[in-house]
Amino acid sequence: MGFKFTILLLILNVLVLAGIFTLNSKSELKKDIETIPKFILGSKNLDADTIEIITSSALEGITSDLSILLTKEREQWVITHPIKWNANFHAVNKLLNQLQFLEKEVSFPVEEVVKSGQSLSDYGLEKPKIILKISSLGKTISLKVGLPTEIGNQFYLLGPDEENIYIVQKQLLEGLNLNLEQLRNPQVFDIPIFEISSLGISSYNQDSISKVSLTNDEQQWKIQTPIQVDANSAKVQTLLNDLTSIKSKLLTHSSSNETGVLDFQNPIMKITLEGNNRRQELLVGKELESNGKKAHYAKLESSDTAFIIDAAIIDSLNGAQEKLRDKKLFKYNPSDIDIVEYSSSTDSFTLKKVKADSWQVIFKGSDEALQSKDADNEAVNNLITGLLEVSATRFITDAPSQDQITTFGLDKPNFTFSLSEKDKKYNLTIGSKTNETKDLYYAKANDQSYVYSIEEGIFQFQGIDPLAYLNKNIDKLPPVSSIRSMKVFETKTGEERVSYIANQGKESESVEVTGKNKSTKTNPEENENILALIKELKTFNVESIISNEFIDYKDPYGEIAPWKYKLELVIELPGGQGVQVLTKNYFFTERLGGITQIGGSPELNILFKLKQSTIDLLHALVFDRQLPPEYRPPLPTIDAKKSASE
Repeated sequence: MGFKFTILLLILNVLVLAGIFTLNSKSELKKDIETIPKFILGSKNLDADTIEIITSSALEGITSDLSILLTKEREQWVITHPIKWNANFHAVNKLLNQLQFLEKEVSFPVEEVVKSGQSLSDYGLEKPKIILKISSLGKTISLKVGLPTEIGNQFYLLGPDEENIYIVQKQLLEGLNLNLEQLRNPQVFDIPIFEISSLGISSYNQDSISKVSLTNDEQQWKIQTPIQVDANSAKVQTLLNDLTSIKSKLLTHSSSNETGVLDFQNPIMKITLEGNNRRQELLVGKELESNGKKAHYAKLESSDTAFIIDAAIIDSLNGAQEKLRDKKLFKYNPSDIDIVEYSSSTDSFTLKKVKADSWQVIFKGSDEALQSKDADNEAVNNLITGLLEVSATRFITDAPSQDQITTFGLDKPNFTFSLSEKDKKYNLTIGSKTNETKDLYYAKANDQSYVYSIEEGIFQFQGIDPLAYLNKNIDKLPPVSSIRSMKVFETKTGEERVSYIANQGKESESVEVTGKNKSTKTNPEENENILALIKELKTFNVESIISNEFIDYKDPYGEIAPWKYKLELVIELPGGQGVQVLTKNYFFTERLGGITQIGGSPELNILFKLKQSTIDLLHALVFDRQLPPEYRPPLPTIDAKKSASE
C-alpha cells in the first residue's frame, strides 16, 4: 500500500513540474512577441536635427527634382535649402509624428524579390518618387517611396535598412509630398511682440528720407527721432501686432531677378525690429498688383529670399511720426491735483483744495476784492478730468518761429490753465482760433515749444466763469430747524398766492392756500406740492449761479425780467436760550420758458437759475389759467326729439 502511494506522489510531482514549465514557456514566448518592433522606425522618439525631402520629377505637377532641407536651430525648424526661411513648426511636427507611428502592417524581404526574378525597379524603388532622409547626431536613415500597389490607396516603401519592402497607406505619401509653401512659416518677423524693444521706420523717396525710431522705456513707448516725445503706447502695440502678423506670399529668389523689379538696393521703406540680442530688418520694394490688390515686393535684409506682402500695412506707416505720437497733453492723477488756476484777458480765478473732498473758489468780486467761497466739488473734478482728456487734433509745428508764435496768438494767450500738485505743474496755453474751423484753437502745453491745435470741446473757453464752480447748495437749514410758515406774494400787487402755516411745528399739518381762483382749503395734490417745495427749500440746491450780487436779471436780449413773486419763509431754530425765529426772502421771475426761471436772494446777495423740480412745484402752486374776457359759456343743449314730442 505504501509503495502505491509513493508512486502516486511521484506522478503528481511530474504533472506539477510539467505545468510550471508550460506556463513559463508561454510567458517567454509572449515576451519575445512583445519585443518585436511594431513600427518601421522603432519605438524610440525621432530626435531628428535635419530632414531632407527629395521629390522626383516623376510625380504629377513636378517639372524637376526638388530637394528641401530642414535644419533644427535653437529648437526651431528652419528651411535651409533651396531658400533660407523659418519652417512651419506644425507641418514639420505632423510629418515626424506620421513617421514615428508608421506601422509594419505588411512587408516582405528584398532578398525574396530578387529570388523571384524581380528587382526594386518593379516596385518603383530603384528611382523612388520620394526619398526622405532623417539625420540625428551624425547618423542618417532613409525611406524611399515607390509605386502604388495594385489594390490602390497604398504604396511600396523601402525601409531604412533597405532589406525589407513595406506596404504603407497613401496618407504617408501625401504627408511627404509637401512643397515650400506648405513647409514654410508665412510670417515675416519671428521676434515675439513682448520681446520687441525698438522699432524703426525709414521711408525713401526721390527727394528726401524720413526716419522715425521708437524705444520701449518701462512699458512706455517713446519717439526718439526726429524728436523726443512720448508715443501712444496702445497704438504702437497695435502696430507691432500688425507687423509681426505680416504674411508673405509667392516666394521667389532675388538672385534670379532678370526684370529688375526686385531692386532692394533702393527700397522705398525699411522696417526694423529689435529684440533680445537680435534684429530683423524688412526691405520693402516696388509696388505690384497681386490677386487684384496692391502689394509690394519685399525681403529680409539677412536673406536673399524675396516675397510679396500686402500693401495695406505699408501704406499705414506713412506719416508714422504723427500717427504714433501721443496726442494727450497731460498725464497726471486727478486726485493729486490741489490747485487749478485760470486766467483770460477778462477774468481769472483759482480753485484750491482745502481738504480731501472740499474745494474753494477764489475770485474777485465787483469791487475787485478777493472772495473765497465753497466750490461745487463735482464741477471742479469735471474740469480736472476734462483737462486730462485734452488731446491734440493736429501737430502744427515742433519748432515755431517767433512770428508764428505771434500769429498763433500764443505770445499774448487768450486763456491759460495751470494745474499744480506737490512739486509739479501742468500748464496749458491757448491762443487764437485756427483758420480750419471756429472750434479749434492753437495751444502749447507744459512750456514746451510744440504747437498743437485742440478742440474747444466741453470747456467753451469764452464762457468760463468762476461762478460756474460755486457750490450749487446756496442754503441749508440745520436738521433741528422747522418751518413755521411759508407765503408766496405777487410783488407788484402784494396779493398772497400761497399761505402755509404749520400746526405747532408739525410741517405736514394745517395747510391753507389763499388767493385768486384758489379755495381756502387745499386739495391733496396742492398739499403734496407745498410740502415738496418746503423740503427743497430746506436744502436749497439751484441749477447754476448767475451773479454773485442780487441784481435785476436781464434776459439774453438785454430786457429786464421783473420779479414776479416773493417767497417768505419763517423758520424756527431751537436753542439753549429758547427758540430763535429767522425770516428768509426769495424773489422769482415768472417762468421764462419750459426749463428757465430765475431767482434771487437779498440776504445771500446772489442771483441764480432754479432747478427744474423747483420750477415745476412753484408753477403748480401759483399758475392761474384765466379765461379771456370775451369768453361766454356755451348754451345748454336741447334734445330735438323731446322738444318735438312736447
